[in-house]
Amino acid sequence: MGTMLFRSLHHRENPRGHPVLVALLRGFCYQALYWWRQGVEPEEPVHPHVLALDHISQGKRLGDVLREAGFSREFIAQEVGRYLNAVDQFRGQHTGIPAPETTPFFARVFRGIGPQGRFGMDRAAEVIGGWEHFYEYIRTHAFLFEDWATSMHMEPEKVRVEQQMVTIMSTAQRTPVYVPVWVWTDGHNVTVGILYQSPADLLLADLVQFFGRSDALPLPFPVWIMYPDRAEPHTPVLNSNALTALIRMSGTIPAQPPYPWPEGMYTGQCRVCGFRSLCWEAQKKPRTMFLFRDIEVDTGR
Repeated sequence: MGTMLFRSLHHRENPRGHPVLVALLRGFCYQALYWWRQGVEPEEPVHPHVLALDHISQGKRLGDVLREAGFSREFIAQEVGRYLNAVDQFRGQHTGIPAPETTPFFARVFRGIGPQGRFGMDRAAEVIGGWEHFYEYIRTHAFLFEDWATSMHMEPEKVRVEQQMVTIMSTAQRTPVYVPVWVWTDGHNVTVGILYQSPADLLLADLVQFFGRSDALPLPFPVWIMYPDRAEPHTPVLNSNALTALIRMSGTIPAQPPYPWPEGMYTGQCRVCGFRSLCWEAQKKPRTMFLFRDIEVDTGR
């Protein structure tokens, strides 16, 4: 939910403190909820899946994005081509595993770009999220997008995807809230996709499925969860009555100070959090950690 959650927080018509947003932020991380309630404006975290979908929805092809970013034709042909061929070959050898390139076994047959190969390309890499997201962005553009479309029973050649705002309106709160989703269509079918980045995305999928409304979408619209290796139809975790009770309860959650240890450190959600700079110093230590000052924490930066 990281990037899409923080896009909804930036929506000018979403009031700060709305119970639906409180519930989503609480499901994401209590630290993030605290910073938001303190009036802090979050950054939009970078995620390769979201970047790739943004570019695909704009009609940009992978080669065009890489050339516009500043990668040389020689680099694209050699390094990007080497990765695409390796993934294609590895998939052919492991047909029974969805997205086998995401398993640790792929690292045994493919070596990434070394420091010498990256020389002079740092600015270009920043356009697609930096070197840490380089391969995942390419994989999303070249393979994962087709995997998602195929899972949704759509033809990848005909499918179009775009970000749209869905209105969440429940009986527990008269004021609506707007959340971004990915709308997939192939000319016949229309599907709403929720990109999975944290367990809170399942709560968002429940809210969209029961209380979501959009003038541009027919009702009821199917909701799918987009995982890093496939897409699956969403099975509600909570029913409408439980969701209504949760929204009402969220309006009473007190604004407590942050914990000594960021909650997202255990779940990996710090990487997709717009308040990350407030919890972590440049030395990769939590700012609020006062009990264990000599412990180094690897946040993947």
